[in-house]
Amino acid sequence: MAQGSPPYSSIVSARSRRLRTIGALLLCAITGMTIYGLWVLMPAIHHAAQVHPLLASVHVRRQIFTRVAIAYAYWGVCALLLCAAMVVAWLDFREVSRTYAAQRRALWDEATHSISQRDRSNGSSHDA
Repeated sequence: MAQGSPPYSSIVSARSRRLRTIGALLLCAITGMTIYGLWVLMPAIHHAAQVHPLLASVHVRRQIFTRVAIAYAYWGVCALLLCAAMVVAWLDFREVSRTYAAQRRALWDEATHSISQRDRSNGSSHDA
C-alpha cells in the first residue's frame, strides 16, 4: 500500500467530533433536567396539588396553576433538547457515512491505480 495513513484510520472527521461534543453536552443537559424534574420539580408540584381546589383560595389556585404551567414548560424544554440531540445524532451518522464512503472510494481508487501500474510495468518488461 502507498505511504500515508492506513485505510479507515480516521472515519471520525472534525465535523463529526464537533457534532459529538454538542450531542454529549445536550445529553448531559437532558440527564440533569430529567433527574431534577423527577426528584425535585414533580414532587413539589404533586405536594402543591394535594390542596383541595374547592377549599383553596384564588391565590392558592393561581399558584398551583403557575407551578403546573412551569412544569409543562420545563418538560417542553427538555423534550426540545431531546429532539435537538436526535437531530445532532442523525447529522453525525450522515457525516460518518459520508466520510466512510469517501475513504472506501479512495481505497478502491488506490487499489485500481496500483493494479494498473503493476500491469503496465509487467507489460513493458515482456516487450523488451
